[in-house]
Amino acid sequence: MQIVKPISVTNADIVSTTAATSLYSAWNAGTAYTHTPTPDRVYYNEHDWEAVANSTGVTPGTDATKWLDLGASNKFAMFDGIIGTITTAASTTLDLEINTGELVNGVVFFGLVGNSITVQMDDPTDGIVYDETILLNDYSGITTGYAYYFSDVNDRISDLAVMDLPNYTAASLIISIDNGVSPASVTEMVLGTKRILGLTNFGTTISIKDYSIKDTDDFGNYVITQRRFAKLCDYDCTFDTNKVASIQKQLASIRATPTVFIGNEDLSETIIYGFYKDFSIVLSGPSVSQGSIQVEGLV
Repeated sequence: MQIVKPISVTNADIVSTTAATSLYSAWNAGTAYTHTPTPDRVYYNEHDWEAVANSTGVTPGTDATKWLDLGASNKFAMFDGIIGTITTAASTTLDLEINTGELVNGVVFFGLVGNSITVQMDDPTDGIVYDETILLNDYSGITTGYAYYFSDVNDRISDLAVMDLPNYTAASLIISIDNGVSPASVTEMVLGTKRILGLTNFGTTISIKDYSIKDTDDFGNYVITQRRFAKLCDYDCTFDTNKVASIQKQLASIRATPTVFIGNEDLSETIIYGFYKDFSIVLSGPSVSQGSIQVEGLV
């Protein structure tokens, strides 16, 4: 059982990227923006904005009667803490270099769209200290030899945790997501320092919380409005008894902070970016103790 508390990524931390800053033009103080017949949209201060009234010289974010915040723009959507927003490359490969100046030994991706991903760390003194390419084919549905050789594997791994990065504070993190013939994308990338809490056991429960609306009309026909869903997990864990006090403090420190919880980095279904709803630890023995952590993912 591991956690990664996110490091905030700003524009100054992004050395380079192949993702366009925004789909819209930058806001200009001298331009007259209109709401009708089609609302104008602009980019300003890492966010996209839509005109809700005609204006000239009104800075987005200063007057809610003139501008509607549409959320993080394309370049920054992967760092906005929202699983449902997307950063899309301008080409088939999404390349990104980040240097936060902080210790980063864990990086987690959500909503990956690609065939492969390469993760590198480049230290100004030691050079390339980490270089790993991971194929994103999902073979979890392949259970027989026949299926392995003759099935058309179309499923891709969308959530991925890379938790074996070396401990460098000045190194740049270089990411390349390749999607072959269509633009690569990712919904969220979380980087930070990993913390190991304990051991995740069999008996861990996974599920989802669906926010879709399902209504019936007067004739009994279903009318379904599809919306996002959140991953849920009830981790069954074993902790070292002599570390329980430290674990309690660590969990208390992230009680209001979106955090990545990783039950097993090889099981993507146990990787969740969200909040813990509850945790309990039973001091069941002098060596090890049993406990559970209930987590609800972001949407």
